[in-house]
Amino acid sequence: MIDGVQLLADGGQHAERLPYTPYPWERFDLLAMPPSSPYGGMENPRLTFLTPTLLAGDRSLVNVVAHELAHSWTGNLVSNASAEHFWLNEGFTVFAERRIVAALDGEEVNALQVAIGRRDLDRDLEHFRDRPDLTRLRTHLAGIDPDEAFSRVPYEKGYLFLRTLEEAVGRARFSAALRRYIDAFRFQTLTSEDFVAWLARELPEAVAKVDVAAWIDGPGIPPGAPEPRSARLDAIALLDGSLPDEATARAWTPTEWMLYLESLPRPSSPATCAALDERFQLTASGNYEVLVAWLVVAAESGHAPSLPRIEEVLAAVGQMKYLKPLYSALAKAPPSRALARQCFARCRAGYHPIAQQVIDAVLKQHGA
Repeated sequence: MIDGVQLLADGGQHAERLPYTPYPWERFDLLAMPPSSPYGGMENPRLTFLTPTLLAGDRSLVNVVAHELAHSWTGNLVSNASAEHFWLNEGFTVFAERRIVAALDGEEVNALQVAIGRRDLDRDLEHFRDRPDLTRLRTHLAGIDPDEAFSRVPYEKGYLFLRTLEEAVGRARFSAALRRYIDAFRFQTLTSEDFVAWLARELPEAVAKVDVAAWIDGPGIPPGAPEPRSARLDAIALLDGSLPDEATARAWTPTEWMLYLESLPRPSSPATCAALDERFQLTASGNYEVLVAWLVVAAESGHAPSLPRIEEVLAAVGQMKYLKPLYSALAKAPPSRALARQCFARCRAGYHPIAQQVIDAVLKQHGA
């Protein structure tokens, strides 16, 4: 599975060596779930559930495996006390995931992953612009359905907070502190208050340099958050939405394709959509990250030849990460709004109840 044996051996060694302690669970097995699985992965001690869409055939989605592996420490060994402190689970896990990816594939590739994460975070910050309380790391969920409040904020803002602390004291000192953190809270739950108290004891110089309260209890992203930097990111930005030459595009990783497709105007011209698909066969991609990024552009641009493939994808997968943007793209455009309703009526029974609820809300939001 996606070079799984070697990946787990290498990734596990890096997880132990970089931020954390020796692997505490003896075994780490992977189970591919049915296509209706609504999430990319779900961590469980010794057995991680994964969506089958990760089997892209090009090892490009191994960061998800790295993420679930990292949960063996943060989430399974050290746990947040409640959903209001969810960032203690996911922020730490994203931090470890990216340390593993950087060790396996290099800092340039890791910077691309960070850029994707920041894009997703900015999108969710905009989504909650009228609910800034839901952009805090420590949330107050009394009377709020946690599914309604779910976003990339605890993942990506949590990651940026930890990177800010790391920059304040240096990688070596921060990594050593993380090992002490895992030891201190092993097989325990903790709150954000517990973390702040631990941080003041273990890294007082970080507290002196970083506005911890702004990160944990303030809305949005405080000034000075770390930004991803790489020559590959710069090259995509220089295209400014124009078509890449074939030699450049053929050398791109799937993550670079995703970032490029996200940068295209909405809607893009019929000529642009036709040229992209003709030159690079995006509609035929077997990598769902690239495929869905392309199909969203195509749907929002009224590119009719892509519609049959969108119907195929909506019938084949149940992962909300893919369903939500595709249904949104169809429902936003009046010509394809009826198709969104028809697809949901046809496919609904095959989706997880959580996914059904999410897509219901998406269609209502756009009047479909």
